Amino acid sequence: MRAIGPELIPYGVPNALADPTLELHDGTGALIASNDNWQHTIIGGIITADQVAEIQNSGHAPTVATESAIIANLPPGNYTAIVRGVNNTMGVALVEAYDLSVSIPSPSILGNISTRGFQRLTAKNFVNIKQQKQKGMEPNEKNNDSNNPCSGSCSRSS
Repeated sequence: MRAIGPELIPYGVPNALADPTLELHDGTGALIASNDNWQHTIIGGIITADQVAEIQNSGHAPTVATESAIIANLPPGNYTAIVRGVNNTMGVALVEAYDLSVSIPSPSILGNISTRGFQRLTAKNFVNIKQQKQKGMEPNEKNNDSNNPCSGSCSRSS
């Protein structure tokens, strides 16, 4: 998983979160992993060793040092990723989840992804829906009300 902010600037996303932090919680709500600045591993929970080389070799390392990343082998279950700005700063960020399995087809299924933060599906502040589709995500636009902080969701397509 990674949380990016500054990488969104070239795509015309305004107010990109300059220094996003990433937390991963299990189905009970317990914090199981966290990261602030991907080139520095925070040991704890399910993270037991330095991850910098593994993140670099994943093909999905953030390009900005202040962005966050976690590599985790997770058993089936419910998980929550939380992106925050350092010192509660606000801005636009994107959290991404990747399946790094080497087997094809992958035995894992990523599904039922939803957002819980304020969002707007406009060209100005949301990464292009076409890019989502290229990544295998299908945007669900039926409830995208810009005044509703819990509107919109994505689900994995096959």
